[in-house]
Amino acid sequence: ISKTYGLTHQDRYETYLEEKDKIWDFINIQEEVLGEVVVEVTVEDVMAQVEAVFLENEEVSEVKVDELASSDERYVVVRGVIGGYPFDAVYDRDKELLSEVYTYNELVSDRAVKINNLLDLLQERFADLAEVDLGDDEEITVESVAKRAARLYIAELIAGYGFDIIMEDVSVVDELNAIYRIEEVSKQDSSDIVATFDFVMNGEKVINLYLEVNGEPVVLDGEYTLEELSSLASAEEDFSGAGVLR
Repeated sequence: ISKTYGLTHQDRYETYLEEKDKIWDFINIQEEVLGEVVVEVTVEDVMAQVEAVFLENEEVSEVKVDELASSDERYVVVRGVIGGYPFDAVYDRDKELLSEVYTYNELVSDRAVKINNLLDLLQERFADLAEVDLGDDEEITVESVAKRAARLYIAELIAGYGFDIIMEDVSVVDELNAIYRIEEVSKQDSSDIVATFDFVMNGEKVINLYLEVNGEPVVLDGEYTLEELSSLASAEEDFSGAGVLR
């Protein structure tokens, strides 16, 4: 810190009090000349503002705003979870509307949607799942429909990456943030590889990964895509088959 303002906290504080009036005099001159004080808005400010707009809705439990190139960008890509449903959308900052809304990789609406109407839209879109038998002990509610839709989607998605999986292999870990547990699913081409992990819907990431390779446990830290998960499982099988010790 410059000695110009004093050697001690008290000295610097007294200097601040002396200089404060001069600073405000300068600001007042700016206001008289320019009509207003120009405050620079950063990219981080804009991202925080957008996040705050979404979190005003109590059903929104998670929001991630994509990085912006500049603070004056009108359209912002936003990913989040509302009422248990993950969504990706483009947010119009000027009109405060969403467009290109995707849930479970499906285009939900090609029309502009208000944030406060988004959950109703998703519930209507996936209402047909309420007609499916959820079991004698499970009451059909908005929440159960959302969870069932997610579990079906996750099972189909992971099966596409070479795993034997059904909806019953998927359970809820964190409903608010749409995190699901996948228990003991094996590779379609080999029963020697069994995987257990948590799946984060927002971003479709694998965490807390635990593999059993020929009965031997392998714990992998970090965050993975489903493509990386499939490759890791195959690699572990190859290591095991070649007699490589971990």
